[in-house]
Amino acid sequence: MIALSTKSLFFTFFLVLSPFALRSAKRYRRYIFLLINLTIYLFTFSSPLQLIVAAVWILSPYAFTRFLSSEAQKKGRPLFIALMVAFFAYLMQYDGIFVFLHIPYIFTFRLLGLSYFLFRQIDLIMQFDYLKEEKVPVTLIDYLNYILSFYTLLAGPVLRYSEFVSDFYSEKEPLTKELVYKYLNRAVNGYIKVYLLSQIAGYYA
Repeated sequence: MIALSTKSLFFTFFLVLSPFALRSAKRYRRYIFLLINLTIYLFTFSSPLQLIVAAVWILSPYAFTRFLSSEAQKKGRPLFIALMVAFFAYLMQYDGIFVFLHIPYIFTFRLLGLSYFLFRQIDLIMQFDYLKEEKVPVTLIDYLNYILSFYTLLAGPVLRYSEFVSDFYSEKEPLTKELVYKYLNRAVNGYIKVYLLSQIAGYYA
């Protein structure tokens, strides 16, 4: 219970901090948000191997789009996506496939947000030519924020990369006292539902 409470308070701190960070100057906004996302996601790892696997998984699609020519991407895109889906199924431990084929699991852990990572990464790979034509910047920092955005790690939604970048760099409405109270009220209501009402309902159910 102590660990859960500590993580909850830690997450709440960043939840409250983020709206202020995202309304900072554009030149600093993406760096602050990346720091928040990386800090939160690093807390989900229990071993160095888990960190290495997550890093390879997250960075591979970016390397595929950035360091291969357009022609090489077109030829290798179906195979690369097929390999990603196969490795995704392996990391998710789909027993109906791997136990049936008598393939042992090397990794005993699962990565948080893996399903949403996969959908976003496939979208980026499939849309990369369009992004270049529309001159939508695909930088490493924007890519990491798109993939690791802690707002969407657990429950989505799956935004297109172009939509994420457009929204992220758009001008934000002034953060008034009324808005702060409004958003804090929503967060507190959510915690009451999750940690109080659901516990009571679960006990009697």
